[in-house]
Parts: sequence; structure tokens; C-alpha cells
Amino acid sequence: FVMSYNVALYLSLAQMHHQGIARGALRYANAKGWRIFGAYWPMYELGAIDSWNGDGIIAAIESARELRKPRRAGVPIVDISGAIERLDLPRGSNDNVAIGRLGGEHLAALGLEHYCFAAAEGSLWSDERLQGFRNATASVRDREVEVFSQSIDWWKNPEFSRELAAFLARQKRPFGIMSANDIIGMNV
Repeated sequence: FVMSYNVALYLSLAQMHHQGIARGALRYANAKGWRIFGAYWPMYELGAIDSWNGDGIIAAIESARELRKPRRAGVPIVDISGAIERLDLPRGSNDNVAIGRLGGEHLAALGLEHYCFAAAEGSLWSDERLQGFRNATASVRDREVEVFSQSIDWWKNPEFSRELAAFLARQKRPFGIMSANDIIGMNV
């Protein structure tokens, strides 16, 4: 007897890494005979997440507010965002410290002496990437990594920012900058 599960994906496919997660979930589900529900083809249509009547939810929870609706469904939830430090959910996440370390090592190998980091304020994954970045650049810099930090919602607004432009203009040149993720990088 093979168990079949109905799992909802509660995430935005506008983000590339969420697309990879969705592909992996679909591939796994197809191999196991499970059904994946979501807002995108080739998933089964997902109605309102707060009344989901399936077996579980894979979700990208970026804030406590975003957790309210899937919680109402009363089924197990796995968070794939890693944005909230003290979230009482099982989590699947990247090694964010290693991601930051690799970015810092790359910029240090270029011989740069000044470093900046564009961060997502209040996001655990961003804090962990900054930690790895600082660790990797510690041996070659003569001062703290300069950090420009805004909420992830602020970064999702693609309008020109005088504040960001002023931050970049006052940096000692040449400098290297790491963005916490692709959304932030597109704005920098």
C-alpha cells in the first residue's frame, strides 16, 4: 500500500529559487504519486490556503502576517524562506552563511579593500549571509563592512532610491558589494 499525499505550495514563483523548489517538489511528488496544489501550471488548482484540506503546506513565510492564512488550514507547514528566526515550524533552507562567505571570498580575491552589503532588514537569511560575508572579508578590510538595509518589501519596489544612490556614492572606491539576494541585486 502506497500513501498518497496532497501538498500545497504557498510561494511566489516570481522568485527564481522558489521556481527551483517548485520543480523539485513536483518531481518528488510525481515519483511518489503525490499531488501538488498551487497557483501555477502544472499544479492542481489551489483554492484559498486558509481552508486548505490537504495533508501539508510547503510555504515561503517572510513575516508573521504571512503565516496567518496557512496556519488556519490546521495542517503541517514547512517553511522554505528562512526569514524569521524564531518560527516554530520545520524549515528547509540554504546554507546562508556559506553563501555570504563565498560572495566575500570572491570579492576579496579581486583584491578589493572596501566592502558593502545590501541587506534585507529583519530577515534571518540576510543576517546569516552578512555574517558569512563579514567573516570572509575580515582579513583584508581595514574597517567594518558598510551595510545598506531595508525591508524586503522596500526592495521589491523597483523605483529609484536617492537613499541607496547616496549610500553607494559615499563609498570609498574601488569597493565590492554583495546583495543579499537577486531582488536586492537588481535594485543595486
